[in-house]
Amino acid sequence: MFDYAAFIARCRGMIAAPNATIREHVQPVPPWATVAREHLLPLIVLAATVSTLLVVIIYPEIAAFEDLLRRFIRMVVIGIAGAVVMAGVIMFFAGIFGGRATFSAAFVTVALALTPYFLTEALLPLPLIGILASFAGLIYSLMLLYRAGPIALQLPWQNRGKHFALSILSLLLIAMLAAPVLLPIFAPEMGSMGSPVGL
Repeated sequence: MFDYAAFIARCRGMIAAPNATIREHVQPVPPWATVAREHLLPLIVLAATVSTLLVVIIYPEIAAFEDLLRRFIRMVVIGIAGAVVMAGVIMFFAGIFGGRATFSAAFVTVALALTPYFLTEALLPLPLIGILASFAGLIYSLMLLYRAGPIALQLPWQNRGKHFALSILSLLLIAMLAAPVLLPIFAPEMGSMGSPVGL
């Protein structure tokens, strides 16, 4: 049974006390499937649901059911796929820089670090505020990813900067290479590209 109280406590902890929350959830490192089921997937579904409801409330004239459903599915699929790819990249460089190169360790790192980003992504349909909140959530999540390396991945402190930099650069390169293929699939309408509504 899904533990709502534990989920809320993890989300709150990653905002207010991230170091303690990360340590609590990586000793021992849980299987990646457990993290996906109990934290990442509910987090992404929550963000997609709140974001879709905000679109219905703020933009009722363009909120067709088919478009909303497609938008919801797109957010969930991209969120999960992005986290999996990010975990794979982080795991690869963790091994190179003397850390714990296991997918479960990398996945729990990514799932916890991205918590602020997904929570603020839910607010993206809000005019101006949503974009600012989402950007702030992204920056905070990247900071948490940097700080989590020595804790969850057992990276030597002197290597966490190199691990973080190469991981982010690699992810940007992957995104640039994948964009021409994925954009026609997930955002076929030119009008939806770059729109916070994303319909």
